[in-house]
Amino acid sequence: MNKGKEIGMIPLEALLEEVTQLRELEKTYLKVIKALHLECTRLEEEVSQLRRLKEEVKYLQQLELWYIKALKGLNEECNRLEREIYELKRRSVLPQTSVNIERYLEGDFTLLELLAFADSRVSLKALKKASSWLGVEYRRAKEEIKKLERDGIIYLKNGHAVIRSEVQEQFRDYLLRSIPDRDEIIENLNADAIEAVELLRRRRGVLTKDKFEELDVDKKAALLKLVEKKLLFRTIDRDGELIYFMPEEVLELMEELRVEVAKRSKVTREELMKKLNIKDPTEEEIDLILSTFNESELEPAELESNETLIEAFRNEQVDVLVNALKSEDVHIRRFAVSALWKIGSRDVVEHLIEMLDDTDAYVRRLAISALLKIPDERMVEPMIRKLDDEDSMVRYSAASYFDNYPHSSAFPSLVKALRDEDSMVRTVAASALGKLGMKEAVPYLIEALRDEDAWVRHCAAEALDKIKGRIKNVRLA
Repeated sequence: MNKGKEIGMIPLEALLEEVTQLRELEKTYLKVIKALHLECTRLEEEVSQLRRLKEEVKYLQQLELWYIKALKGLNEECNRLEREIYELKRRSVLPQTSVNIERYLEGDFTLLELLAFADSRVSLKALKKASSWLGVEYRRAKEEIKKLERDGIIYLKNGHAVIRSEVQEQFRDYLLRSIPDRDEIIENLNADAIEAVELLRRRRGVLTKDKFEELDVDKKAALLKLVEKKLLFRTIDRDGELIYFMPEEVLELMEELRVEVAKRSKVTREELMKKLNIKDPTEEEIDLILSTFNESELEPAELESNETLIEAFRNEQVDVLVNALKSEDVHIRRFAVSALWKIGSRDVVEHLIEMLDDTDAYVRRLAISALLKIPDERMVEPMIRKLDDEDSMVRYSAASYFDNYPHSSAFPSLVKALRDEDSMVRTVAASALGKLGMKEAVPYLIEALRDEDAWVRHCAAEALDKIKGRIKNVRLA
């Protein structure tokens, strides 16, 4: 009977042991629940903190956009004030003075021509420096200054010579009216002169004396010829630096004449047909051949000796032109690159990329212009390297490539280009960064809003606007 009770019933000891195990299990569960509760509390606090951070980021992004807008407004206000200051200077309240312009410019008043395009207020220290630059003894320069002061042309104040605004305007107008006629200018527009004018155009008509000294002999001679012809003037900028200056009116005229020179040629339509045995060429075909000759600086008289090259160009024989890229004659290389540019074949991309390292800067520029017509991923790295080229126009052309075909890998080099010594390179770099649309560019573009060049500041403001719009669209998405 006791045996049956053991089988039908659970022993008390086993029940007690099970209860003990359950109690231990309960304690474990309680610990787990407590740990989970603590973890949930921590996670809730973290979520709450992340929400606060998200709100803060949103606020900072809105603040960033407000600052960009404010800086753009300040930039526009600065430009407005600059224009207003210019107008106030131009409409000086000083008594009107009428002078006999010819009397001064046809005499020995060397400094007066220098003052015509200077800032209205020039330090006497800068004038002394300038007189030495012009080869005038300072004793004689002082006599000129005294004479100009007696005649009411200038007055002296706090160590500065101040030229009366209406007189300065008279002199400027006279000098601009006295420039040579178009035909005389064209006669003096050789390849070096055209390149020198292009250099001036990219520098807003200003070339410092130090930069002039860095040029090669031919370009110096071309610039001095322009000075002799009264197309380029030696003067002093607002910081007292000695500069060569070409007024905007002359720059525009020179650009027109440069195009005209490209079109003019001693080779007539009939001569071209006879020399190259071309039957019924179109005017467009003639212009294309002659413009390529002009770009390469080959003379029209060399048409016959380069007949094979010209025929290859006319018939788009790319292999012949590619072989010409290896010529020791720089003019032949220029012609070949220019011809390939006009043909625009994708088969020559690798060959043109190789020309980016040519010893001749003009060849490198033409190669970039050609590659702009046939963009390819293979060009990105070589173009980035060209942003550090020794020639400023090559750097400008490389920056133009990324302005046309934005690529994120160019970002660091474009940021560096924002501090380039050439203002045109800085301008295009700012524009290219705007088209990239990367918010990382914002601090660098904000810094560019303080650039000394007004056009760089304008392009930086436009770029910031583009980036702001892109960021806004991304958020909406």
